[in-house]
Amino acid sequence: MNSKNIIKHFLLQTIVFVIAVVIFSNCAEGPDRDLIERRLFVTHPALDLIEGDEVQIIASPTNHTFSWSSSNEAIATVSPTGLVTAIADGIAVITVRSSNGLSREITVNVLRYVALNGIEAFNSTTLANLTQAITMTAGQSINMEFAPLPRNFNEDVDFNVIFVGASVPGIIQYDGEDNVLTALNVGNTNLTFRVVDKTAVTLVIPVTVTN
Repeated sequence: MNSKNIIKHFLLQTIVFVIAVVIFSNCAEGPDRDLIERRLFVTHPALDLIEGDEVQIIASPTNHTFSWSSSNEAIATVSPTGLVTAIADGIAVITVRSSNGLSREITVNVLRYVALNGIEAFNSTTLANLTQAITMTAGQSINMEFAPLPRNFNEDVDFNVIFVGASVPGIIQYDGEDNVLTALNVGNTNLTFRVVDKTAVTLVIPVTVTN
């Protein structure tokens, strides 16, 4: 090998060595730990609740200890373990603090509890209200629909109305699948409907069938 090749070979080895040292140095040092953001994580960043609801919030890292507080305990309270209880309509802020100084705020929006307490019936074709009484002629049919009372109820029940029966059979026929009421014979009867998931909620409609 001539002197020029020897010099080139030496320079190439030197460059490779320098690059290796730089790469190894960067790998050894790792990321700049001062730039790592330390945060407190929670299972529920925000909550929408109804009066009486309870939700358990879990905070992490789990190797820390936490303290909990509520900005307004008349609206929402929180236990020492993070169990939030909705008390009354309004907004409160739950704050959790960790043993290493981290903190997190959780907004809790509490809505007033509105129970389902009634059924409204109406003619789906004419929109006439049928809740108080129905007058029909023999052979007439009515397409019925039902609505909850109050309309903004938030109780945890499904509004599914079924026909229970008539006080006097043979006057009215009710098709529960299509919600069609058909007058068969002249007379008077009372029709009873109820909500499947809340049997205390019923509707009794007097029906008169004329010629």
